[in-house]
Amino acid sequence: MLSEISKGNVPWYFPLKYLEESSPSRLSMTWEEELKLRLKANVFIQKAGNLLGLPTLTQATGIVLLQRFFSVKSFVDYRYQDVGLAAIFLAGKKEETFCHVHKVVYKTYSLNYPLNHLPDEKGQEISKMCKDLITLENDLLHTISFELEIDHPYGQVVDYIKKLHSDKRHKPALAQAAWNFINDCYTKTIFSILYPPNLISSSVLALAAKFLHFRLPMKQPNPFWEYFNSTKELVEKVSKEIQKIYKQDDLERIKQSVQKNSQEQIKNDQVTQINVDLEKKKVTIENKNENTNYILPNELKSNLEFSFQPSSDFQLAPNKKKSKFPTNEELKFQKEIELEINRDLEIYVEKLQSEKQLKSSILEQPISPKKKRKLLSNQKQNQTKNKKNYDIDNNQQNNNQQFSKLSEYNQQD
Repeated sequence: MLSEISKGNVPWYFPLKYLEESSPSRLSMTWEEELKLRLKANVFIQKAGNLLGLPTLTQATGIVLLQRFFSVKSFVDYRYQDVGLAAIFLAGKKEETFCHVHKVVYKTYSLNYPLNHLPDEKGQEISKMCKDLITLENDLLHTISFELEIDHPYGQVVDYIKKLHSDKRHKPALAQAAWNFINDCYTKTIFSILYPPNLISSSVLALAAKFLHFRLPMKQPNPFWEYFNSTKELVEKVSKEIQKIYKQDDLERIKQSVQKNSQEQIKNDQVTQINVDLEKKKVTIENKNENTNYILPNELKSNLEFSFQPSSDFQLAPNKKKSKFPTNEELKFQKEIELEINRDLEIYVEKLQSEKQLKSSILEQPISPKKKRKLLSNQKQNQTKNKKNYDIDNNQQNNNQQFSKLSEYNQQD
C-alpha cells in the first residue's frame, strides 16, 4: 500500500481499518495514541494559522497536508509541530496567501516551544530553524508525491445554498452552521483522509438543515445529495459520525448561536441597506438643491440688476445738458428699483427654502419608496414651472415699471 502511495497511484483517502492496523506509526504506538497526536496536530495548525493571520482555507489545506504526510511517515520520526509549520508554510504558497519563512518560525516559536524563552529575532537559532523548515518542506513535498490538488467542502456547500429556491432569510444561518461543522471536521476529526470533500459537504449540509429545521430537497428527481454525487445512505452515515464528536449540549449551543447570529446579521443587513438608500436619496436631493441655489438666484439677479440707462426711444429735453452726476430724482429712482430687486430676491430665496424643507420632510415621512419618488418628482416639476412663470412675470413687471417711471421722469423734465 505504501509503495503504491509513493508512486501516486492511490487517492489520499484511506479506510479507517487500514489506519488502525497498518499505519506506519503502529510499530511504536497504539491507534488511540496516534489519533490523539493527529488531533493535536490539527489544533496546532489552526492556532499557528491564526497567529499568522492566515484564512480558514489555508489552515484546512495545511491540515490535509499534515494528515497525508503521517499516513506515510511515523510520528516517531517527526515532531508534529515541525511538520505542522512546514504544512502551513506550504499551504500558504498553494492558496496564494504566502507567509515568509522567518515570520512563520518567529511568530509561532512560543507555540512550538512553549517552555523556552523567545530568542533573538535575528539570532542564529531562528536562522537555523528557518533552514530546517525549508528542508522539512521538501520532505513533505516528496512524501505526498508533489500532489497539491486539494479540494475543500466549503465552496460546494456555499454554491448549493445559493441555488436553493427557498427563503433567503434562512440561507445565512444554514451556510454558517454548515461552515462551522466543516471547521470542526478538520480540527476534531481525521475526515480529511477518510472521506472526499463532496461527501463531507453533503453530510454537514444535512446535519445543519436538521438542527435548523430547514427543508432540503429529499425527493426525486433532484434530491440534494445527487448534487454532491453522493447517496442517501452515505450522507446519513457520515452525518451520524459528525454528530458523535459533539455532546447534546454542544449541539444546542451551536444551534442557538447560529440562529442568533443569523437573525442579527439579517437585521444589520436590512438596517444597513435602508441607511444606504436614504443617504443616496439625501445626497441626490442636497446636490440638486445646491445646484438650484447656486444657479437660479444668480440668473435671476443678472436679469434684474441693471444700471440706470434710458432707452434710445426716449430723448432728453433739448435745452437740458447732461450732468456728469445723477440728480436726486435719478438716485431716488435707482434706489427704488434696487429695493424692488432685493425684495423679489428675498421672496425667491424663501420659496426655495420652503421647497427644500418640504423635500426633507418627505424623506422623513414613513411612506413607501414609490410614493416618495412620485412626490419628489411632482415637487421638481412644480419648481421648474414656478421658476419659468416667475421669471416671465417678474421681467414684464420690471420692464413696465421702468418704462412708466422713465416716462414720468421725461414729462417732468
